[in-house]
Amino acid sequence: MRVLVVEDHAFFLLGLVTALTGHGHEVVTAGEPYQAEKLLGERRPDVAVVDIKLPPTHSDEGLRLAALLRSHEVPVLVLSQYAVPEYAISLLGADPRGRGYLLKERVAGVAQFMGALDRVAAGGTVIDTELAAMVTRAAARRAVLSPLSERELEILALVTEGLTDRGIAERLVISVHTVVTHVQSVFRKLDLPKTPADNRRVLAALAYLRNG
Repeated sequence: MRVLVVEDHAFFLLGLVTALTGHGHEVVTAGEPYQAEKLLGERRPDVAVVDIKLPPTHSDEGLRLAALLRSHEVPVLVLSQYAVPEYAISLLGADPRGRGYLLKERVAGVAQFMGALDRVAAGGTVIDTELAAMVTRAAARRAVLSPLSERELEILALVTEGLTDRGIAERLVISVHTVVTHVQSVFRKLDLPKTPADNRRVLAALAYLRNG
């Protein structure tokens, strides 16, 4: 199997190449996305192993490269030190087949890595269990605030800052009555208990801080 490895840390790259070639795989390497894109055309891989933070900016180049590889029907296993639920959600998308996300420090050994690579190459899905739990919790948090409109979220953020209804109205250049209407709608959609208004504002602020 021809494996494209995109990794800019020389020591870690050497370990991957050694493990892969030791298991009979052909390996092509790249240190940044542009090189990988060239190799995609010149030596089409059967599967790719990609880090997330790559040159030139070390932000999300790896995720964007993964999307490009998947558009060319190349399975992708992301191997990263960053456990970020949003990264996993972006990678897996609507169709998680042929995609994987493992954390470097949690790969127990070569056998685990090779098994994960084989599953991804065969069209399966692999995700680190710790990261999967984080993705589940992130989805649950988003679900809490999902009933709120953009304006309601904007007003709730200002409630969290401690602004009064009048202060919010002045900040957003809208009437106090409009603010009150939106705040009451927030209380209702978050299903907050009918306690004094100040307490409900605190509860709403806590919901935003926990789930925003």
